[in-house]
Amino acid sequence: MNYNRKRENDGKTYSIDRLTFDLYFVPQRGLTEKLKTALDLKVMAYRQTMGVQNFPTNKLGIHKDVYQFEGLHVELYERGVIRRTRRVDSDSGDMVSTPVGDHPQTVLRMDFNPNNCAGNPVLDSLMEFLGKCTEEIPFTWSLSRVDYALDIPGTPSDFYVLSRKAETFYENTRYYGDRKATGRLKVYDKRQERIDKARVDIGHDLTRFEWTQRGNRDFNFRFDDIAEYTPDAGGTYGALLQFCRPEMVNHALGVLDKRTRKKVKEQCFHPLTLDPSQFEMLLAEYLVEYGLPLDLRRDWEKQFQTTPAG
Repeated sequence: MNYNRKRENDGKTYSIDRLTFDLYFVPQRGLTEKLKTALDLKVMAYRQTMGVQNFPTNKLGIHKDVYQFEGLHVELYERGVIRRTRRVDSDSGDMVSTPVGDHPQTVLRMDFNPNNCAGNPVLDSLMEFLGKCTEEIPFTWSLSRVDYALDIPGTPSDFYVLSRKAETFYENTRYYGDRKATGRLKVYDKRQERIDKARVDIGHDLTRFEWTQRGNRDFNFRFDDIAEYTPDAGGTYGALLQFCRPEMVNHALGVLDKRTRKKVKEQCFHPLTLDPSQFEMLLAEYLVEYGLPLDLRRDWEKQFQTTPAG
């Protein structure tokens, strides 16, 4: 298995499978064109050695320049002036908020799997650029998406997720929760996925549990409970569960009376311990690796921090 960073604990491997960073620059004349020129030059420099694509898009009426450098996806676009300052109105004495400057704000999005982008020269170059940004090009950043991956030896049929989330099943992958919601979980056969995508057999059965966190929130959603499933316990009802499709087991448990359901869960499902702090430490390590200081992290519902006029 290819991990950039990982943590192993109690026979389980913790990693991060996807990161999406949004960079918001203080409005500055010509900055978007400067960044676009720099990215266009990267396209020319690496077109022969990397899988490179670039194209414009106007989805939802917003013009974006989109770039793909192997596993690194980059979007560059502008939005209206949002930086504001606060001052005391001389006539009314009230505190008022007014926009500063008349230039649009430059936004840069980077979306990538850190395990596949270790050593990606374009990602390294962008992070180096951010590290050199001075007060002449100040920015804040947000963490828009993180995918947390947990790998456990065994096949998906050995495990089950006891969840109240909506469950679906597609091409041997189990999904829990809405596709666009934070906390969504998917469960699949990692060994088979490597064979299908990379034509590489890792040599042992491995099940991946992958949670998606969306939004610039702190580490605040609840990880689903995972249990090993042994259908030969729990009497007749426990044995019958093995014939249910994975996405129907929670529904099947729901039709049992409370006492029977409790007995089946206790005898057929054996909870596994999950340590979310491993993911927290991994995320902190990546922020250090990419040079994104926490004091520049943007609040979830705010733009740049306003400062009262002197």
